[in-house]
Amino acid sequence: SGEPHAGERAWRNLLKSDASVDLVHFTILRLPEKQDGTPINELSLIAFPTRELFVDKIKEFDLIVFDRYQNRGVLPILYYDNIAEYVKKGGALLIAAGPEYSSPNSIADTPLADILPALPTGQLDEKGFYPRLTDLGKKHPVTRGLEGSESEPPKWGRWFRTVGVSDTQGSTVMKGANDDPLLVLNRAGDGRVAMLLSDEGWLMPDVGGTCPDSNIVLRACRDAGFEPDVRLAFDDYPALQGMAAAGVGVALLPSLATANLRSDVAVIPLRGTPPARRIQAAIRQGENDPLVDHVIEALRAAGRALPTGRALTAVA
Repeated sequence: SGEPHAGERAWRNLLKSDASVDLVHFTILRLPEKQDGTPINELSLIAFPTRELFVDKIKEFDLIVFDRYQNRGVLPILYYDNIAEYVKKGGALLIAAGPEYSSPNSIADTPLADILPALPTGQLDEKGFYPRLTDLGKKHPVTRGLEGSESEPPKWGRWFRTVGVSDTQGSTVMKGANDDPLLVLNRAGDGRVAMLLSDEGWLMPDVGGTCPDSNIVLRACRDAGFEPDVRLAFDDYPALQGMAAAGVGVALLPSLATANLRSDVAVIPLRGTPPARRIQAAIRQGENDPLVDHVIEALRAAGRALPTGRALTAVA
């Protein structure tokens, strides 16, 4: 990963959720040329073992992922040659591209260009859209039967950025805004290359589904036309109140989470129509238990008894 960002955690969690995947993950936090006077022995960062990964052991990997990575001198040019040769000899490469792919430091200006399925135009489209399968994508083994793709619009959330590309080669199996390429697959020698032309795949869960509150809030902010400056993310509502009390920032909470409110924070209801979430009860198929019916009806009654207008609140 070229830098910390929300999508990085999504990739990491996805790969680590499969016990059969042996993941080696590095995030670039400090560039080699950065000099701020901090003694080396006081840094808690781990040196990036470039030679070990991209020379000595590169043949041991099934897949290399460049996640919003840009060429800023961390990898010598020779190592990009090694990666290209690794792919041509049967390896696999996934590029999860963001704005950096259209920058002067793009990896498209390295020896990887020979195997990339699309080259940047320098343009970014930041219009909201639903990712959709192309006609080819509906048949392709990688994307065929992708859950949520059969409805219109698809049953997943909107994305808000695509990277403009040209000279597309291979198979475009997903499309973005204006039907521009979004997911492109191609072969390079005996290997394979995939390119996801957006860094917002982590927004995939639908607002109306079982997504975390954070995804609802982030998408609502983007719909309103701005990008929130997220400093910390917690699933623990008391911890969020504590951060607000410490002056770290403003915390967004559902009203039900303010039942036990600290005395040193203020609650400010949000104006307008707030984001909403739906809570559902999942029961075993064919369940016919009066006790289960009784519990569900009690929950419905409790919901109906709540004051109207309970919604998202800001705690500051």
